[in-house]
Amino acid sequence: MYEDQQTTKTFTIEGVSDENYYTALLGYPPTIIASDQVVKTFANNPITLKTSIKYHKEYDRDTEWEILALLEENDNAKDFSWESKIEDANEIEKAQGNMPQVGIGIVLILAFIGIMNYMNTFVVNVQSRMTELSVMESIGMAPKQLLGMLVREGVLYAGGAWLVTLTAGMGATYLLYESMNYRGIAFSVPLLPLLFAVGISLLVCTMVPVLTWIVLEKNGTVVERIKRVE
Repeated sequence: MYEDQQTTKTFTIEGVSDENYYTALLGYPPTIIASDQVVKTFANNPITLKTSIKYHKEYDRDTEWEILALLEENDNAKDFSWESKIEDANEIEKAQGNMPQVGIGIVLILAFIGIMNYMNTFVVNVQSRMTELSVMESIGMAPKQLLGMLVREGVLYAGGAWLVTLTAGMGATYLLYESMNYRGIAFSVPLLPLLFAVGISLLVCTMVPVLTWIVLEKNGTVVERIKRVE
């Protein structure tokens, strides 16, 4: 033992971890993690070197001020040091500067380019299939059935895009995040923005085919459309 080198204690080590949070002093033998109950069996007055405080409400400034006030009132206040997640978050926010706004701007630009590219692709696709679609209409396919087919094509297009996004895209994002995650913050997916993006993409992918066909079918009757496109 630290205060009595002649007294020893034997333990059975149940597991090994590379977690460095519990390390008291670097360069010394490995830290043994044990329960309070075990510590009290061989140490009457153990020293508390580090304490972690979790708030009921995360990032609660009122709770933090109360804790700091208690520390400052203690006779040993000058010997205390602490780290605050709130202060860390403030420092990170300052370091980010305008990066979130720039990131949102880039996302919006890419989304606009993607939507325009999809619209152009599908308009050209429908135009090139005018004869095929008009023939299907001429042999009895109802307008509702025709539009339903185009909507399903749009849904399949959106589904394929999201399948790639949620597999390869999410995997690449996770690897990139972990490569720079020096603070050990858990990876999380922003669910609400993701659902919003899914909704917008489905809306675009279903409405563009419908609007395209509604505009193009006005170019003439079924017979005229079949004759015009060869």
